[in-house]
Amino acid sequence: QIEVSELLYRDIDTIYRQALETFTTQSTDGTLMRGEVQARWQEFVGTGDLLRSVEEKVGRIRDRFVDGVTGKRTRSSDIVAAIEAGVFNLIVEQAEAAAADAARSWAEVPAGKTLLAGTRDLDRASRDFRVKAERTVREWRQAVLELVRTDGGDKRMTAKFLAFGVNGIGVALMVVMFADTAASKDDSVALGHKLLSAIFGDDAVSALVSKAHADLDSRVVGLFESEMQRFVELVGRPEDLKAKQAELRESARQSENARHA
Repeated sequence: QIEVSELLYRDIDTIYRQALETFTTQSTDGTLMRGEVQARWQEFVGTGDLLRSVEEKVGRIRDRFVDGVTGKRTRSSDIVAAIEAGVFNLIVEQAEAAAADAARSWAEVPAGKTLLAGTRDLDRASRDFRVKAERTVREWRQAVLELVRTDGGDKRMTAKFLAFGVNGIGVALMVVMFADTAASKDDSVALGHKLLSAIFGDDAVSALVSKAHADLDSRVVGLFESEMQRFVELVGRPEDLKAKQAELRESARQSENARHA
């Protein structure tokens, strides 16, 4: 039983680890900047000579960032919506693929097939997963804004910070994070990096990007662990079975000693 448990557990553990690795890669390799997010960001910053100085752009872009005063939906709101949708879809895509792969792997083993027969929908993400993923993405986006507030420190009273505001800088930070390795290929992303560097400095921008990405990864880890738990509850963790085995052996030893006594 322990050998079977180790086999089945190792399968699902490997599959969900790979799903997380894929998500981590695609959230920084430019994948999220090839669709709606990129289109909305390019529309937001405009086209043409995007690499001119920050000072020349600050007035026009500032007006686009400041959308909280009137309550009207602006282009910055569209970017935020596109970012949340892009991250959400990537999370759900990996969760669905992991569930399907795990169920398929178990179906190839007699013991796994037996466990699957008594449980429905293990080959799909759990029913409430999309709600959890949506909430996770929203909370991460809010955490990025808080990161900008706290790490901005003495930068918060500078002209550039005041011009863009927390929301605008947070959007730029997320865009730069998603397009990390593709930044050199997209002038609009290069502009976002230039804006952040002008406010925080290059070293601080790298630190902010790393923190934002690490925070997102940790939240997705929690989601995937919850999904994996559906399988673990059926087969049990190998270490738990070994612990029970040790308890039984100890009980048997004590019983044998008592019988001889």
